[in-house]
This record gives sequence, structure tokens and C-alpha cells, in this order.
Amino acid sequence: MAPRVGDTLWWHPPGLPGWVARRVVSVSVEMGVCAVGGADAQSLLRLGISSPDTVSKGVPLRITRQARYSFYRAGDGSWQLGIAEWSDVLHAFAPPQPVAGPFTIVVAGGIRTGFRYFDAGGAELRDSGQGVDGARVASVRVTIVAPESAGGAPTGALRRDSLDVALGHET
Repeated sequence: MAPRVGDTLWWHPPGLPGWVARRVVSVSVEMGVCAVGGADAQSLLRLGISSPDTVSKGVPLRITRQARYSFYRAGDGSWQLGIAEWSDVLHAFAPPQPVAGPFTIVVAGGIRTGFRYFDAGGAELRDSGQGVDGARVASVRVTIVAPESAGGAPTGALRRDSLDVALGHET
């Protein structure tokens, strides 16, 4: 993933308990000599960040981009899992791109494909139509229901699986 404006640069300064984060406001690639890369000119990636700060040489770095996973109805009518990345140009999430599918959204008996959110005590956080309070989410359960197939042909049966993901929050 090449960094772009709108991403977040994270670094872990020596002696501090957590990561520092700044929004990336400019990205450029230039030819130059890296202090630790020898005397030969090479491509150097330069990131401008949202507020003045010093990133010490040799500290761990990471770059993240806001992304949103969702189940959406594709043009062919099937339900797909998609990922939408934040676009600083649009100031919104771009349309979702398919990751996996097709899935069955609702099955008799209330089983459904989707996301469920839980707080630290294990209580489910209900979506009020405006989403859930992200600060309260401690884990996410992703459940999928998909049509089974044999040799590429649907069998009429369904397969269900789920995955729980525990979240850690940076301080």
C-alpha cells in the first residue's frame, strides 16, 4: 500500500508508552542519499504530517488508512462483503470494492450475515440507525451465511461460520 494524503503515520518514540499519530498531508518521492542507506542515490519517500513533530531515526513506523467493511448488494443482485477506503479527495468513503461473496443475508430462524458489536462486558451494542459508539466496541462478531456448492454448482444447502475479533484501543 503506497501512502497517500489522508492516511495516518504512527511512530513509537523511545521511552514513551504508546504510539504517536499524525495525519499525512503531503506525499512525495525524490532521489537522494539516505543517511543509513549508503552513498548511492535512491528513491526517498517523504511524508508531510499535520502538525510539527520529530520522528526519531530508527523508531518503528506504521501507516494506516481508514477503511469500512460492509455487506452490500452488487449489480448482479448478490450480496458481497466489500471494503471502502477513505478518500481525502471525496471527503467520504469511496464505493465498496468486493472482497468475498456471494452471501445469503437472512435465513429462516433469524440467522443472518452481518456484523455484531460487543462492549468489554460482552453485552451486545445495538445499532440505533446511526451506527454504534466505536469507543465502546471491544469485540466484533462477523457472521457469514453462504450457499454451498459442489463442483461449482449450488446444492441448495447453506453454510454458516463466524469469527470474533477482539479490539485493542491505543491510549
